Amino acid sequence: QKIAFHRIARTSSSALSTFIARNPNCMQSKTEAQNRSMNSEPPINKRRKTEGSGGHGHDGPSSAAVELSQEDNANQKSIVAEMKVMLDRTMFQMKQIQNDMESMMSRVARVDELEEKCRFLEARCGSLERTVQNLTTNRTWEYSAPPIPSSHWAEKGYDEEVIEAVEGFMAYAKEVTYVLRGGQSCSCISLGYDDTVLVHDDAMLPHWIELADAIRLCNDSDLSGIFGLTETKLPSQVIDILSPALVGKKFTALSVCYNSFANTSEGLQFAINFLKNNSYLKKLSWLNSKIDSTDCVNGIVQAITSHPSVEDIRFENCFESNANGYNVLCSILSSKKTFSSIDFDTNNIRTMGGTHISDYLATDPPLTILHLNFNHLNDDDVILIAEALKQNTNLEELALEGNDITKVGRDILRKAIFDSSSFESVVNCNHTCEIDGFDFGKTPRNIPCGDKGVINRARKIGFLLSSRFSEKSLVYSLDLEFGDDVLKLAPRVLAYVYTCMTFHDDDHEDYNVPRISTDIMYEILRHWKMPELYENRQ
Repeated sequence: QKIAFHRIARTSSSALSTFIARNPNCMQSKTEAQNRSMNSEPPINKRRKTEGSGGHGHDGPSSAAVELSQEDNANQKSIVAEMKVMLDRTMFQMKQIQNDMESMMSRVARVDELEEKCRFLEARCGSLERTVQNLTTNRTWEYSAPPIPSSHWAEKGYDEEVIEAVEGFMAYAKEVTYVLRGGQSCSCISLGYDDTVLVHDDAMLPHWIELADAIRLCNDSDLSGIFGLTETKLPSQVIDILSPALVGKKFTALSVCYNSFANTSEGLQFAINFLKNNSYLKKLSWLNSKIDSTDCVNGIVQAITSHPSVEDIRFENCFESNANGYNVLCSILSSKKTFSSIDFDTNNIRTMGGTHISDYLATDPPLTILHLNFNHLNDDDVILIAEALKQNTNLEELALEGNDITKVGRDILRKAIFDSSSFESVVNCNHTCEIDGFDFGKTPRNIPCGDKGVINRARKIGFLLSSRFSEKSLVYSLDLEFGDDVLKLAPRVLAYVYTCMTFHDDDHEDYNVPRISTDIMYEILRHWKMPELYENRQ
């Protein structure tokens, strides 16, 4: 932009200099005009006096003054015309510069894309080269990692629980290695335990190498599921062993739980490289592993938003202090990438009046699941979210448990799902999203139907009909709301009531949708515009 500005400035300056050179009397005329305006008596009057003193005895302007005035007008028109030409030329040049800038930006984006592909291919080629080396040097394979006796761990002071976890891990790693070496498929490689931290010892490195070689040598089609690390506390030596082996594999999910790295920055870089080198990845989970570096946050966000296939992201209990969870979420939502599921539970999210979440939902993106449990959203946020839900037909699950939402906010969310003030208000509610974390009492809830809420909307109308019938205000409310269109809508109302009478889903009794009784049909037929409807049956 700076370059474009300087080019425009140089062009305009050059054009103005050329114009002044071609019209040397332009500035002179301007100076003369200023001098004339400073004089208390107009030049024409002076000429009149001069001409009068000459004895001619008339007060009108002389022919010389008229000619001067006409010459000034002609010069002004010429100046305006030339300035217009200059302006048009400058605008044309600016348009050309803008087109050049857009073309350049497109080329830069293309170069970045090619560089990314080149980097991936280089990493893939390096992995394939190591595979060839393994195949040529180890034509007859045997599991060569030596067993580690329990006494080794006991001498280092580890308790029985840790020893059991380590031995279990090595047995699992050996089993996976044999499976992959035997040409069998493996849909999940999950390393570690949920309740015990897997310690590291250099004696385990041969086992990591055997596993990494097996992953590298297996067919891509044999690995198509999850690669998970849970409480493994991987040091940099193990990361350096695993990372090259994972390049280009068809894992569809990466799961990292409970601070699985001795160094968080190295762990995040491992995840970033995994994203960049695995184009088939669809889901990323990073749970209970703190991220407090801005550079690390920017790197993982950029890797996610630029990935071709990741659509399900889960960051739970990760962002605090320097890494603001709300800012991270905003960066993801404001990207052009589409997601099917986003989970940001327990990330200290405070919007501070920001509207990114509600603005995103109001655009009706393809997102079907949004979890924001145990953050700091408040009633003001809920007002915006509830309004956005009325414009959203894709979100199926919104989790808001454990936020700073009071009874006021809960009632606002309930009305976003079911507003019983009128039939029109019911129709305008959200009919696809199930809100978790609140007890809405007897309010009918949305159930997963996969029909953009058609069935849920029908259930709610049936609920309202039953409620009005119980309050003995059904016919009155129908007359009041439908007004002059009552005769046109009556047949449709009757058809709907009949459908609700004959159809009831017993599988969803807990969603507070009552069965419509024949009493409602009788009430409508007896009291609601039936004579008028019969008279206008044609």
